[in-house]
This record gives sequence, structure tokens and C-alpha cells, in this order.
Amino acid sequence: MDKFQFKARTLERKFQRKMKKYNQFYTVTGKKNTVVEYTKDTFSFITERNGGLLEISRKNLRKAITFVFFKRTTTRKELEKFSKYSSAILGVLFEVFSEISRVQRMENGLLRLTLTSTRFYFSGLCRSPGDMELIANEGGKFVLLSYYNIRHQKNEQWLHYLKKYNMRAIIDSGAFSVFEVLEKKKKEKVQQMELFSDEDIPYISIEAYANFINRYKDCPLIMGFLNLDVIGDPIGTKENYKKLKLLTNTDIIPVWQVSDTFEELQKLTEESPSLIGIGGCVPMLLSNQKEKVRDILEKVFQICKNIPVHGLGIANDLLYQFPFHSTDSISWVNSRKNGTRKLYLDNGEKVDAPPYMSLLEILRQNIGYLAGLEDFYERPQLSFDFDFVG
Repeated sequence: MDKFQFKARTLERKFQRKMKKYNQFYTVTGKKNTVVEYTKDTFSFITERNGGLLEISRKNLRKAITFVFFKRTTTRKELEKFSKYSSAILGVLFEVFSEISRVQRMENGLLRLTLTSTRFYFSGLCRSPGDMELIANEGGKFVLLSYYNIRHQKNEQWLHYLKKYNMRAIIDSGAFSVFEVLEKKKKEKVQQMELFSDEDIPYISIEAYANFINRYKDCPLIMGFLNLDVIGDPIGTKENYKKLKLLTNTDIIPVWQVSDTFEELQKLTEESPSLIGIGGCVPMLLSNQKEKVRDILEKVFQICKNIPVHGLGIANDLLYQFPFHSTDSISWVNSRKNGTRKLYLDNGEKVDAPPYMSLLEILRQNIGYLAGLEDFYERPQLSFDFDFVG
């Protein structure tokens, strides 16, 4: 059984026991529902709102719970495929996930139910198919793949491995890879006292990226596409976002660069996206500006209190200071990449691995820790002042 289905069955049975004991639950808007019957196949209750008797299939309820565990955030509209009483089933889910979720009222007035742990996407593995197997064997199910790296792979090798290891992916444009090449070339040219040429940089064509998105936007193994951001260029990032939405006619995950204004971040929240990426932190962290990053994130989470936030490249103690919905990083493989032999402890602290641990053992422990963040809900949470409405 899939782990999300197993978790859904466990949580639904817990809800059943609670209803048999207390016989009532409250919806997101504070309305009381009275349970009439909880049978082997159905769950029925009377709503305070209109006094009507509603019945929901337990099978569909479990499917809805599984969906929330998998997607980790949902709105009433997204629940219509599980029941025609989508408002009612959102109320049920509000009760089911009450201990591990928060409710957010978006700018458009709709309510969003979001789980409070952090999902980690393993990145930096596009060129090493064996890494995907290792991640899968240690409990990881989600990866971030870079269009920059997979665009030239023959026979959709990346897709083949997603299927083989039952993984799901977010597709990143690879803008940071371009940034790294750009910085490296600049340094080389300065050292050699040569003129810099754009021809030396493998820039990403927005039209080509849009064609890629259109080809795979309905693939069930892909959970979303990040905007083609331009590191250090908020204007270029915004222009690319507008172009991609026009060229693809699908949801694009917007990316706000830390070099941009907070006013622009506010504008992005007004579109009520299901996720906002925060980019540009890594270069600052690498240049020992952690306190500045922390100050920026304080403001980010004030503005994005009702929007799930994805931290691009973040996998340090900032995860314990801010309620990221999801993050990605190559940190899990750094011990092999640069020989640092850093090890994640269960409390999130990074220490030098003891000499007796092999490189493979370090990788496995780091993968297990990062994958396990999804099931760890004792993290800093946003305060959300929600006014119950009648």
C-alpha cells in the first residue's frame, strides 16, 4: 500500500473513533455538524448551516485525505472530485487534519487547508540516475529536476527513472545553473584579462522552456513548473513569469527574488497561487549574509502568511526558524560533492560525521533525515487570525 494511502486510512479510522465518542465536529467556519451514522461504507451527518443530511462515502473520504497528504495543500474547489458536497468535505478534512494543519484565507477570499510540515525535494541528481534509486530506497519520494540539465537527455531518461522509482518531481528552469556558469566565466575572464562574451553562457530560451512545459504539463509525475527566474534581476524574472503564463496556459509557480521589492511580493500573493518560490537566498548564504537572509524571510512570511512558500536551495537551520511549505537543495549530496562529510542529526543540527562512517552511510542518513521532514510537524508555525463566519 502506498504510504499516503496508509496514512489516510490511519487518520480516517482515528476520525471515526472520535466521532463515535463525541458525535459532532465543527467546520472551518465554526458550524457544528452532528454525526448520524458511521457505517462500513458511508459517513452521514446533519449540518447546522441548513439542517440537511449529508452522506459521504468513506472510500472517497480516504481518497480526499490521501490527496491532501500527497498535495499537502488544498482548496474547496479541488475537493469537488471527491464529493459534490465539497464545502462539507473541506469541513471534515479541517477536523481530520486539525492537529497538523492550518487554514489560510487567500487574497481571493477562498480558504486553503495546508499541512504544517515541510516537504523536501532532492535536487542535484539529474546526471546520476543511481542517486534517484538511493533516494527512493531511503524513503524519499520527491525530487527537483532542472530543465537546464534534462533538456538534452535522450529518450526522456529522466522520465523513465521517475516512473521506475515511483517518484514525483517539480521542474526548475535551471536559472541558478546559468548564474553559476556566468559567475565562473566572469571570474575566468577577469583573471585572464579577456573581454566577456554572452556567447560563452548557455542561456535558457524561454520559448524552449515553454515548449517543454506544454509537452509535460499533464504528466501525473510532475507536480509543477517553476518560473524561469533571473538571479539578481527581478524585472527579468517578472517578465519571464508573464511570458510563461501566456505561452503555456497552465499554472506556473512564481519565484520572487530576494533582490526584488516586498511590494512586488505582495502583488504575487494577490494572485493567490498555490505556491510561491523564494529565490536568491543561496548566493547570500554562501557569502556569509545569513542574518540578512533571516531578516528578509521574516518579512516574506509576514506577507505570505496565507500562501505556501517554497525555499529554493534552503536546507539549513532556517527550516527550524520559518514555516516553509517545501524546500529543495543539493545539500544531501555535499559530502560526496565537496568532501565536507557533514551529517544531519535528528534535531536538524549539522555536524562532522565520525570517521568510521562511510560516504554511503552519510548519504543515507542525510536522505532519511530530509525525507522525514514531511512527517515532522513540530515546527514554527504562522499565527493565523481566522474569523469564524456564519
